[in-house]
Amino acid sequence: MVGNFESRLATPLEYLERIRLANEKFGDDIRFLGVIDASDGWRLVTSQANLPGPAPTQREVLQFFRWHKFRAVNDKTYYRAIDNVLVGDAHTGNLKHVRDGGIIPFDVLLCQPDAALRRCVEAPASLNFD
Repeated sequence: MVGNFESRLATPLEYLERIRLANEKFGDDIRFLGVIDASDGWRLVTSQANLPGPAPTQREVLQFFRWHKFRAVNDKTYYRAIDNVLVGDAHTGNLKHVRDGGIIPFDVLLCQPDAALRRCVEAPASLNFD
């Protein structure tokens, strides 16, 4: 079920909610610019700053999310119960080291899961890089 969250296409409203959560939870600055009628259908247009810097290691990704009180669900999905935030697609290519030494996620998928998905992600995880 967690894999379905990461792989299925989001509705336009879900996509806008992901943007809101990324901006709120990780200090991102994704902006919704509008909608265009492309040859294959309607598209939402957004902008986001380009983040220079190297990708972190998998261990650093896990440490980053633990520092922010997330629990690993699998190697690219993290859940934080206190505000019911699920982060998917959090592999090393979707986070960057920045100049101040920190790590910033920039292309992860966020949602606030419903009760059914929450039951899946609240199950104990065995992922550990220590």
